[in-house]
Amino acid sequence: MSDGSITFSTALDNRQLEKELAAFKKKITKKEQDISVLRTKLASGKKKSAFDAAELDAEKAKLQEIKDRLADIRAMSKDKGLNPERREEAKALIPSVEEELRDQRT
Repeated sequence: MSDGSITFSTALDNRQLEKELAAFKKKITKKEQDISVLRTKLASGKKKSAFDAAELDAEKAKLQEIKDRLADIRAMSKDKGLNPERREEAKALIPSVEEELRDQRT
């Protein structure tokens, strides 16, 4: 058959491509799982952060309330318009409220 024709085979071997595709699918599945885990951790972190911020705000409010109460008691202890017994009662309260303030700051 020497008629000058050339024959090409058009049969394709896709086995290697199919192996690579399967490997990529596994990698994609793994990355999707990793992303899911990270999203869960992120949501948990946001929730915890919001809780901690609310708790901190509540503690700050308590601290301010104690400061205000201490200022009122000190003012009462110096108010000469009050009877002496009332002023002495206020003076006696100061150390315990100062201790409460120290504890709250801690």
